[in-house]
Amino acid sequence: MTTTVTPPRGPETEDQVAETAVLTPLEPRFESRQDRRTRIVARSVRPTWVAPAAIALFALVVRLFVFRGLWVDEAISVDQAHMSFGAMLENLRTTDLHPPLHHTILWVTERLIGTSEFAVRLPSLVAGVLLVLVLYATGRELYDRRTGLIAAAIASVAPLAVWYSQEARMYGLLMLWSALAVWVGFRALRRNRRIDWALLAVLSAAIVWTQYLGGLLVAAQQLVIVVVLVRRVLRDGKPWRSLLPWAAMAGGALLLVAPLVPFGLDQLNGISYQSLSGPIGSNAPAVHHPGIGLYTIIANGVWAVLGYHADSTVAILVALWPAGVLLALFCLGRGWSTRTLALLAMIVIPVAGFVVLSLNHPDLFTIRYLSAVVPVVLLLLARLTARLAPPGRGTVAAVGVVMLCLGVGLVDQQLSPDNPRRYDDREAVHLIDHRAQAGDHIIYAPTYLREVVRYYAPHIPADNNGGVDKLPRRGRVFVVGSFFDVPGTYAEVGTVLTHIKESGRTIVGHWHFVNVQVWELADRGRNR
Repeated sequence: MTTTVTPPRGPETEDQVAETAVLTPLEPRFESRQDRRTRIVARSVRPTWVAPAAIALFALVVRLFVFRGLWVDEAISVDQAHMSFGAMLENLRTTDLHPPLHHTILWVTERLIGTSEFAVRLPSLVAGVLLVLVLYATGRELYDRRTGLIAAAIASVAPLAVWYSQEARMYGLLMLWSALAVWVGFRALRRNRRIDWALLAVLSAAIVWTQYLGGLLVAAQQLVIVVVLVRRVLRDGKPWRSLLPWAAMAGGALLLVAPLVPFGLDQLNGISYQSLSGPIGSNAPAVHHPGIGLYTIIANGVWAVLGYHADSTVAILVALWPAGVLLALFCLGRGWSTRTLALLAMIVIPVAGFVVLSLNHPDLFTIRYLSAVVPVVLLLLARLTARLAPPGRGTVAAVGVVMLCLGVGLVDQQLSPDNPRRYDDREAVHLIDHRAQAGDHIIYAPTYLREVVRYYAPHIPADNNGGVDKLPRRGRVFVVGSFFDVPGTYAEVGTVLTHIKESGRTIVGHWHFVNVQVWELADRGRNR
């Protein structure tokens, strides 16, 4: 009897085996309709998704604890969505710098369930919970189920992911599209199926239709895909026509984005940076430095992982950057897989591109405009945890430590009055609403507080600083001021108070809220 001896193979790491599975297209498999139905049913009853579903439910509970009201940008979005659809698009085209996809979703949401805080934030809430499930699927696709579960657990409490799940803006939706694009992109490389390439084209376009700067992530991902495909051609001798599915996908994405080009050009031509320097400038790192340097980049990296915190806290965390360098060198010593390097490229390339775009306006370099890369950061953090932690109880302990650190950051972000991104406009305007009587008036400064004042006190007459000269002779005036970190705001509010005093009124009350202040001025001799 002849015995066939299989020659011994060299040791393969888990990463090498997984990389072969992910980056090598599968041979087409033919199965009958009955076999396919049996396979789908068997997969659906398998408890594969029980754990990620439980994590997503936990993430939902975390995101339902919202302690802050709408801030200026949210109120502006709500006001725009309250217009007719054509008027909203025209308003975006002439006064805004964001594409219309999120506003369109918000426009529909307002007409279906109203304009309450929960209603207008519902699209972001749904996107934030789905992001947890998508990161599980992406981690499993790239590496293994263990990494996917770690990614889902991390995303459930990641401070920035939670923050933008609670905000009626486009950034939560942008994170979801980005995570889906990463997942589908790797599936397309592995399976080489038309449906995957078609989905990737749609998702790439959706990213740009949600936030223009998300195009930096799209460009980085396309570059990674091209490198992988060209490698296959050169290494395996595949014909160059094997790149046609990618070319068709890229062409389809460009066609889907093409209608947005004239819209975006009109926005650039119709609005200046200076006209938005208030809200945008206030989101720069709280400890200001000239230009874009190492501090600015690291501070935004801290925000991406640990969320928004006080100036002093961010400064301390940034000072720990040498420890991060040592950790990176340690990880390099353990070897990085091609997939991990691909994820790293999807962070480095967009950041580098945004640095170049922001050179003329450094205050624009802030993590919310780079939120498309946050899911990739969370995936890398999950993979790092999986690589460094031993299996079994060691993994549970490591994930527990990471989630504890993120949880501490989350609590501080949500509750700390020193968070530079918190604006207690709701509490300020509710105080005015409680104290106001017929004939009273609100003056707000800066001008872009109009929509948030109108949202919380629509029945009280309100005007910007230009309305000081039109105030009635009688009645109290409430002055609302915010964005005091923007140069000139204190002077603007001071000028308003001086003009009101000249009308025969005096300050009878002054209240401080988080990043918002309220003054009450009444006729001399009248004090409530």
